[in-house]
Amino acid sequence: GFAIMSALMKLLEDYPPERLQIKTGTKMRSLIEADGSVKGIEVVGEEGKSLSLYGSVVLATGGYANDHSSDSLLAEHTPHLKDLPTTNGPWAEGEGVKAALGIGAATVDMDKVQVHPTGFVHAEDPDNKTKFLCGEALRGEGGLLLNSQGRRFVNELDLRDAVTAKMNEQSGRKYIVLNAKAAVDLGAHLGFYTFKKLMKKYDSSRALAEDLGMDPEALAAELKAYNRSAEQKCDAFNKTVFPAVPFETDEEYYAGEVTPVLHYTMGGIRMNPKAQIMRQGPGGDLQVIHRLYGAGEVTGGV
Repeated sequence: GFAIMSALMKLLEDYPPERLQIKTGTKMRSLIEADGSVKGIEVVGEEGKSLSLYGSVVLATGGYANDHSSDSLLAEHTPHLKDLPTTNGPWAEGEGVKAALGIGAATVDMDKVQVHPTGFVHAEDPDNKTKFLCGEALRGEGGLLLNSQGRRFVNELDLRDAVTAKMNEQSGRKYIVLNAKAAVDLGAHLGFYTFKKLMKKYDSSRALAEDLGMDPEALAAELKAYNRSAEQKCDAFNKTVFPAVPFETDEEYYAGEVTPVLHYTMGGIRMNPKAQIMRQGPGGDLQVIHRLYGAGEVTGGV
């Protein structure tokens, strides 16, 4: 994601100012509409001054996975998820969705919010509601999910919702644990995670267990059982792919605490195949809101 966005930003910054202006410190307040067509947007500038910008509008404002405002879309549509931490920053408050709603845009699937099973819990800031994502790559390369007793409880390669459900069944802390073999293929990832103090390196499984308050012998037995399952190509959780085996007690390990996090909002404003935003007409049919378009997570039903 960063590589894509940084390349796009560099390209946009080189555009001539008569073709493109990037306005920082500027917040959209509302859409300007007349006669069924969008004319532009009202914004508040850096000095608190209101400004009207005219032209067609493409809403690319993202989703609402960090919307804890007084008119929170999370609280309205998924109240059971509203208190979960999120991988989204403070920009993901659904302002684009709300602006479109303000002129009568239709929405779809607003209750469809994706929970990712693993976001990192920073040891120095555990209550921060915004978490770094612990992506599938770590589990895909052989990372194990362990509970506070050092026991596995799920097929790490199962679907996100299945892994999340099993995470929620565990009491106490949950950890992602990788051995040295998995670390070889995750060098760039682990370098970043250890630099950010999201993961910690250990010289053995015993050192890891002692630091995390697990029984070292119980952890060693769990790793041994996992190796046996790998030889049989199936375990108690129906896992059939076992990267980075065997897990040896005397090799290096990496571990970090993880928790389920809000990651992506599938719902949003309705659009047609031309990316035009729609409203529901008096007869229930969908009608185009002219000169208003949507792109990305602000939209739904794609």
